[in-house]
Amino acid sequence: MDQNTSKRILIVGAASKIASHFIRSCPPAYELYGTNGVNQSDLLSPERQFRVDLTDSEQIGIFLNTVSGTAFDAVLFFAATYSPDPKGVDDYLDAYQTDLQLNVASIVAIAKGVTFTDHSKFFVFGDAGLEHPKKGFTSYSISKFAVADLARMLAVELAPHTATFCLRLGPTLKEDVPMDDSYYQKGLLRTSSPVQYHKLIFC
Repeated sequence: MDQNTSKRILIVGAASKIASHFIRSCPPAYELYGTNGVNQSDLLSPERQFRVDLTDSEQIGIFLNTVSGTAFDAVLFFAATYSPDPKGVDDYLDAYQTDLQLNVASIVAIAKGVTFTDHSKFFVFGDAGLEHPKKGFTSYSISKFAVADLARMLAVELAPHTATFCLRLGPTLKEDVPMDDSYYQKGLLRTSSPVQYHKLIFC
């Protein structure tokens, strides 16, 4: 992307800490839109902030209809649940349904529902658990494995005008810890600093 030209970026799950870092370091020329950005009132224009329950298909539909006239150059899907497995067996189905709906199904709805420009990019995010699953987080881990495979499908579904990427998030730092390339392992599936995001998104 040409950094001298205004581009529109949709950030799904703008309230997450990694999304916050990205927003703060984003070039001011870009038009940023965000969902669920409860912590971003000072960073995103009010008319470009949307509250959407990503486990509610009706709310997703209303949101998609609202932004239907806007074509995006990039969409970053940060939204995800992260919670341990429930202790009671009776609660497992609810946990799986929530994790799969938010972490997987809503990605498909957004990817197929928003309008992309030509030569656009769609980013979803995996997790360190893709290589080293964490005990006690079964439903979450399964949803993230599904995201990785989903990215391969979306690469086919959204081609040729939109390129799909699956990035693996690294550590989530505290606000007072600087984020830079030296902290992170390099590589497409090990990308998590805003500096590295920009190399992929703003090119």
